[in-house]
Amino acid sequence: MKIEDAVAAMGSKTVYLSGMALNELALFGAEASVSNLAAVADAVKAKSPDARIVVLANTYRTRDFNDSRNKLNNAGISEYNNLLLDYCNENGFDFVDVATPLMENGCLADKFCSDNDKSNSNCLGCHLTTDAYAIWTAVLRDYARAKQAGVYVNPTRCRYTGRNDSAHCGERIHTGNEKQAFYIVMSAVLALCILGACITAPDDASSDASSAAESSRPAEKHRFRRRGRAVGGPRRLGRACGRVVRAAFRRKQRAAGGKQRAAG
Repeated sequence: MKIEDAVAAMGSKTVYLSGMALNELALFGAEASVSNLAAVADAVKAKSPDARIVVLANTYRTRDFNDSRNKLNNAGISEYNNLLLDYCNENGFDFVDVATPLMENGCLADKFCSDNDKSNSNCLGCHLTTDAYAIWTAVLRDYARAKQAGVYVNPTRCRYTGRNDSAHCGERIHTGNEKQAFYIVMSAVLALCILGACITAPDDASSDASSAAESSRPAEKHRFRRRGRAVGGPRRLGRACGRVVRAAFRRKQRAAGGKQRAAG
């Protein structure tokens, strides 16, 4: 009997689908693995439209086994979790992060792994201990309480930022537009600082006038000339920063105009 037929026969109101797909990830990669799970979920909803789907995240590998040269690594698992989360958000399914509570320094904690012996060829650095499943159960209880209270929301993103750094579900990743806005603001701040330096420093003409009036004091003359020449660099940099800021705003306006035309 197929899963969708079993769910329909039992009249299940909630169906929990484990996103654990380590074997599939190693064989087919993230996108194909998500497609396989999505096919099961879609089949369940087709025969049991009132059933609520809950998907669990895939846990990670330990540091010793997190090798980027292998197809099955934490970066690939994170990509899979993100694609799975996107699918859940698009279809109104709940996505529960059971991976982050089991992590330490960006990987599955050694104490929660039952096969972390690198010298043993049968170990893979990914299977969980009894203590890990106890935490998993606690996460599901927290989910149930939040769901009953009507306050549960899916994580924003599942994040992995390096070979062995941090993989965290629920942390927010900055989008491209947010990064662009950040750079625009920082460029504007830098330009204002340089502009302030240019305003407070004497220009070349005033420096020459001062040096002529103070010709009887050579030290003062040289001091003002040095200051006058030094102003040219910040001014050029300030103009360059201004061009960067203006170009960024023009790109943003063109992008917004393109979206409006597409919508129209």
